[in-house]
Amino acid sequence: MNMIQSIGNLLVLNINSNDISVLSTAFDLNSDMLKTEINLLKHTDNIPKGEKNKCGDWINWLTQSNCGRETIFCNVIKALKTFMIIPVTSCACERSFSKLSIVKTKLRSTMTQDSLSKNLLII
Repeated sequence: MNMIQSIGNLLVLNINSNDISVLSTAFDLNSDMLKTEINLLKHTDNIPKGEKNKCGDWINWLTQSNCGRETIFCNVIKALKTFMIIPVTSCACERSFSKLSIVKTKLRSTMTQDSLSKNLLII
């Protein structure tokens, strides 16, 4: 929950030292550089504003072609992109285990790990 709250504070540029430490630990970022980038963003014009800022809006703004923002704000982009690819649920994992019981029956218990992996990819 701390990570979600810290990303929310990052999106509105209202971030404190605790948020910076959470983000730098969670996403393997340099905390000093992240703090500097956020301070620079606070003094930048035409940033995405509003109460409903979204990660996608920020990523689109930061990665616009020929702006150079991607190099300047590399830690902010890394945090936002990594946050966006974190799965919300574990449904895929649970689905794999439920299919495993179908594939790996007592009759097929002699199946090797390689064959089992290939069969699960098919399903």
